[in-house]
Order: sequence, then C-alpha cells, then structure tokens
Amino acid sequence: MNQGIHGIDLIQWMNGGVDGLFSYSDHLVRNIEVEDTAVIALKYKNGSFGVIKRAISIKDGEDTVFEIYGDKGTIIFGDSCVKKWETIDGKGIYDINDEALSGSKGPEISSFDHLAVIEDMVDAIKYYRKPMVTGEEATKAVDIILASYESAKTGREIKLK
Repeated sequence: MNQGIHGIDLIQWMNGGVDGLFSYSDHLVRNIEVEDTAVIALKYKNGSFGVIKRAISIKDGEDTVFEIYGDKGTIIFGDSCVKKWETIDGKGIYDINDEALSGSKGPEISSFDHLAVIEDMVDAIKYYRKPMVTGEEATKAVDIILASYESAKTGREIKLK
C-alpha cells in the first residue's frame, strides 16, 4: 500500500480506469509485516493490458519507470525524465540511450508538488466548487491495491467497478 500508490494512480488515470486484475505478492526477501514484492496483471476499461511490478526486495533508490506501448508508438518515462519517445511516423523521436555517451538525459518531467493539490482543495472549499482531484477519483488507486491483495490471497481475478 505504501510503495507506489501514486504511480498506480497515474497509470490507471492515463488508461481510463481498471476493469479487472490478477496479482501475486509475497515476502520474498525481507521479514516485514507487508509483502516486499508484488506483480499485478491489469485489464483496463479501454481494453488494453498492463503490468505493475513493485518491490522493496531490491536495491533502494531505483527509478519508477512507466512504459506505454501503443499502435502509434512508445513512450518510456521515469520519476524525473522521458527515457524514450518514439512514434511510427518518425516525429517525436527521443531515446536516452542515444544520449548516454554525452551524459545528457531526456526531457525533464515537471514536478507537480503536493502543495498545489492542497491549495486547490482549500480553494474548492472556499469557493464551493469541486476540487481538481475528487474523493471518488482518489479512491481508485486504493481500490486497485485492495483488489490486488484479494487476488493474491484467493488466486482469482478480481473485477473492479
């Protein structure tokens, strides 16, 4: 629950929500109260598939990486920058491996501070409007994680609402 919830939230939002999932999780390395390794196979509401791999059983400090493959191209990005952006029409091509020798990195991803979300919530209360992130939207990542725990426990695919 603690590891990667923001990434799960982002990827489910980018793909339009999760329809169902199947998960494995366990204590593979560390003797702790929660799982140290999890793998979740997802089916999104838009018909696409995804995989979430999360582990605290590995070396600390590894970058969170998102890989999105579609019929028109590929984009791979991490916590701080775009690592690869390739389209079938040849526009928007970037590969961090091409730049590795020069020591440069991909286009940076702007940091969106938690403070902006908190300020928006305060303004929503003050001005009687919906916040940027509603409570309903915020629970989707938690629902995915809870469904993942249920799947790992029961060995079944879990459908989400």
